[in-house]
Amino acid sequence: MALLLIVQSVGTLPLLLFGSDSQKTECCSKIPKDHMIMAFCLTEPLAGSDVGAMQMTATKEGDRYLLNGKKSFVTNGGVADKYIVFARQIPEGKTGDLSLRRR
Repeated sequence: MALLLIVQSVGTLPLLLFGSDSQKTECCSKIPKDHMIMAFCLTEPLAGSDVGAMQMTATKEGDRYLLNGKKSFVTNGGVADKYIVFARQIPEGKTGDLSLRRR
């Protein structure tokens, strides 16, 4: 039972730490009320869970982000309602920094 809580929390904690107030309000109220399940998308084929070696990128296109890359394991992936995806955001002419965006 404890593992169920831990797995849910790895998808929720990034939202609590870095999400906007509206994202927190929307998602955090649905988790207990509607039994919403969060996914955590970090692990990649060539990087494993090493965040520093992560290769997926996020490029802003209008008010959305285009993700380019692969994830090889997604915690809660098969049952989740919302996905927290880790990617490098690459502003033009710069190297990628990690960024958090809600899908």
